[in-house]
Amino acid sequence: MRKKNAPGRLFDKVDNQSLSDTAVAQIEDLILSGVLTEGDMLPGERELAEQMSISRPKVRQALQKLSESGLVNIIAKDGAYIAKLGGDIMSPALIALYNRSPSAIRDNLEYRREKEGFAARLAAQRATARDRSELRSIIEKMLKADKENDREKASELDLELHHSIVFSAHNRTLTHMMTGLYALNKSSLFYNRSEVLDISNAAGVLFQQHEQIVEAICRSQPAQAEKAARDHIDYVVSLVETEFERRFRESISDKKYPVP
Repeated sequence: MRKKNAPGRLFDKVDNQSLSDTAVAQIEDLILSGVLTEGDMLPGERELAEQMSISRPKVRQALQKLSESGLVNIIAKDGAYIAKLGGDIMSPALIALYNRSPSAIRDNLEYRREKEGFAARLAAQRATARDRSELRSIIEKMLKADKENDREKASELDLELHHSIVFSAHNRTLTHMMTGLYALNKSSLFYNRSEVLDISNAAGVLFQQHEQIVEAICRSQPAQAEKAARDHIDYVVSLVETEFERRFRESISDKKYPVP
């Protein structure tokens, strides 16, 4: 005999409005996963409607809901953009203070050492085939930039690689926390990559370390990936300290021999 259902309504009514809610949920999930990030432009209404197989009015409703929740900025006659997802980590004054403090920069690198080691370990366990392909592609581009001595491009790819490793860890909290931190590093706040590259063979060593991290991830070797990531930051710390010492010596010399 069929068991009688528990009292009360068992199923929710499905109405046409739920189509826009489903669209909202898809976009929210992509934001939460780090696929869509601050400043990204969403496809136009027509393309979104086609991809989601819903009407344009439903897409419009979804975008309006996302706008009201603060996740999307809609700019008239332009498009819909992912809104700023987090507040500034530091005020301009604190950033300037960090830039003047070697110990604060070391603290930043110490924090990165732990988080990036954790990210590399998770990436070695969780990276998809597409993630691994992207990491190897970035390494190839880095090699090309180094051979051409294109420091600006190499610096951009350095940050892109670290972003991709964190994304490959597929941990949403880690992705958003590190995105904020890398935004500061992007401005060369915590060390000037061009300056440390003037240290003998630094560029070659940094490339080899990046390559080792990626290979350990692609070979699904968590312990090796974590160690390679931490060793990389340890080396960066040594470069930064060498640069600090150089600056200190120059400041002393400038005081002894002032410019006429």
